[in-house]
Amino acid sequence: MSFKVKGLLKDLGGASRVTRARIETMENGSERPDPKDPIRELADKLHPASMEFVVESVRDASPTSKTYRLRSADGHIPVFQAGGAMIIRPEISGIQFHSAAVDNYRHIVGKDAVTLVTNTDIIYLDNQYATDGTSFIAETMFLSGLTELDENGNWKLDMAESFDVSEDATVYTFKIRDDANWSDKDGNVIAPVTANDFVYAFDRLISDELASDYSWWISDVLLAESWEAVDDKTFKVTLSQPNGIFMQCLSFPSVFPVYQPLVESAGDQYATSADTVYSCGPYILDSWTPGYSYELKYNDNYYFIDDYKAAGGASKVVFRVLEDTQTALMEYEAGNIDTVILSGEQVDANKSVDGFVNRLQGYLFYLSININHYGE
Repeated sequence: MSFKVKGLLKDLGGASRVTRARIETMENGSERPDPKDPIRELADKLHPASMEFVVESVRDASPTSKTYRLRSADGHIPVFQAGGAMIIRPEISGIQFHSAAVDNYRHIVGKDAVTLVTNTDIIYLDNQYATDGTSFIAETMFLSGLTELDENGNWKLDMAESFDVSEDATVYTFKIRDDANWSDKDGNVIAPVTANDFVYAFDRLISDELASDYSWWISDVLLAESWEAVDDKTFKVTLSQPNGIFMQCLSFPSVFPVYQPLVESAGDQYATSADTVYSCGPYILDSWTPGYSYELKYNDNYYFIDDYKAAGGASKVVFRVLEDTQTALMEYEAGNIDTVILSGEQVDANKSVDGFVNRLQGYLFYLSININHYGE
């Protein structure tokens, strides 16, 4: 088995590491982005840097996880595929699991009201300060970005109605939908989403004041050098070089728009409750009881909401926080929740249960060695 990684090597004072990479092929159902993606084709043509990694060894880290040792001409890289065994009621579908992106729960169908289990609570509702998967999943439901990922991990336009890209694939100009709006908890339209909301979001993400752990997403992943609002509905981003994963990575919550007037008026209370966040996505955060649950309801002001309803989507989604997997399994068997996360012996004991799913996600762990500063 071989892994083809497209990206760049960055020199760090004599040491090299992959700073931007995408794994094209992974084991056990991880998505393979569409090779016909025109943005990827253009970027790869203009900037064809690539490396080949060969899988030197594979071992089972647990009943649901694998660890790979990859070898290239420059050395070895460990890649860890973390397992996530769970049971989903057979009548429910539409949950999109992604190996290298935030899982997408926006398109659940099968029941009008769904109760899902999570073993961790939301940590931050602020999409630019959050760092954990649970928070990101919730944020992708009540917020939207310029693009979204489909079930195969390919990007599609979301809040962007259209876009143009320059011949050298470094300048992207997005037209934001006229019917994209900010809504409050009660479903009232507060204001239209504008290009300035994206400018503010990009500026805020890299600001020293926010000190976000994902500030690097702008420069190291998107490769964005500058951004501006051409007018209220036109947002332009200039890259330092062609980037084949740019459109895909705009679907990450850290670069979703942010409504500056709410941030400033709420102050320290911004994004601490359902009352201090606005929605521009398919759902509205209706309530959040820390440590117990959070509930989302359809946002009737969302531009694609009629498509969601026509598909038989869930108009209400409740996430129950249950850290103990045995308690969660009992709640599932009692019919109180529609999904359950399994661990330990529960995995083997429930492999034959209808709705059993075991998915793997790819993670890269490494140490960044400080070779320029020596302690006293």
